Amino acid sequence: MPIIEVWGFPSKVEEAKNLEFQQALKLTVSQIGDLKLQVDQVSVFIPELNTGQTDFVIPESGYPQPEVIILKVWGLFAKPERTVTIQKFLAQRLMEKVSQYFPESMVEVFVQPFNPENGFACSNQA
Repeated sequence: MPIIEVWGFPSKVEEAKNLEFQQALKLTVSQIGDLKLQVDQVSVFIPELNTGQTDFVIPESGYPQPEVIILKVWGLFAKPERTVTIQKFLAQRLMEKVSQYFPESMVEVFVQPFNPENGFACSNQA
């Protein structure tokens, strides 16, 4: 299951807006049919570490606007249907979604597919 790690997320975002943002990222991933993922199969992790960037607020959005937000998508199992083209499309869609929330920020997205044969274990496989 993929994990979206978000770096540079502003520290002054209200809990409800934080949850809305996370849900929007999960939904964006689940809407890419070739990935064959449901919303509940996508995790979003926002480290508590603040990058120290100055937050400024765009009044219309209500979200602080950091200079740079970086998303790292990892744990996306490599499968034949998850081609480089699909991975690029995923990166583009996530960049567009984050830019809707943070229009003044530079957004970078890195997609790192993972081959579970290289080392993976799960305690609760369905």
